Amino acid sequence: MNMLRKMQRAARFVEGLDEPPLREELKARPLSHVEVIARATTLDPAQGRALLENYHKAGLNFSYRQLLAFYEKIRAANLTTPEVLGRKTKGTAAEFRRICLDIIGGPQMLPLYADICMRPPEAISTRIWKGGHQLASPYATVRRLPANQLRWDRRPENGPSAPAPLMGVDGVECYMRYDTDPSDVASKRLLLAASEASMFDVFWVVLPDDPPSQKPDLYAQLFEMLDVPNLGIVLVDPERKSITSWLAPKGNPVPDRRHLWDDWSRQYLAKTPSRRTR
Repeated sequence: MNMLRKMQRAARFVEGLDEPPLREELKARPLSHVEVIARATTLDPAQGRALLENYHKAGLNFSYRQLLAFYEKIRAANLTTPEVLGRKTKGTAAEFRRICLDIIGGPQMLPLYADICMRPPEAISTRIWKGGHQLASPYATVRRLPANQLRWDRRPENGPSAPAPLMGVDGVECYMRYDTDPSDVASKRLLLAASEASMFDVFWVVLPDDPPSQKPDLYAQLFEMLDVPNLGIVLVDPERKSITSWLAPKGNPVPDRRHLWDDWSRQYLAKTPSRRTR
């Protein structure tokens, strides 16, 4: 099936060319060559056309490896544009998550943490989640040093006068949004986040700031309906790699299961963050 799609894509590309001699020459070239140029043209029409012209000037003698290298350069240059991130592929989802991780663990988060904590943390670091906990599987965690107790935080088991823990731990999940998403995808994602949020100080759901054009912003609606006190939503601009707005958390997790994470982390997680933000 994948080979059939490649053949169809290459055929559409060749038939769409205005130069009959070039069409005939390309029909005699390997499918893999034509398909890579077609993909490059779909990604960036101007750069794809330039690649085709260079290929033609070279007597159609580029190797597949050379063509693929040119394609990867075009792809890298366009990877964070809304048009590319809007396509539902594993590559764009992974790139969006990488961008989110840089943002959520960087200095742009300090004003937000200053708003919900007594003061901004001196250092924050992110850790991609590798699994291990039976009840939690966020994409990543954010660790704050010192914990900088949340302004509302009063852990019942410790009492109101107990000192804050030495390190704060927040969960992070990052989701792309597509026009082709099923109608229930937002509710499923936020219900999962609501469950895992009970084990963290804060649970951040990170989304691109441009919602699908033909749907209301269901995430914001469901955020209000669920009323999970320690759940927050951060909207980011993937192209500028910046935070555009957020819906802030406002209270302790309910129910408060942070002790389950604390007990586990004492055995398996490092004690201090390594990357400072200022």
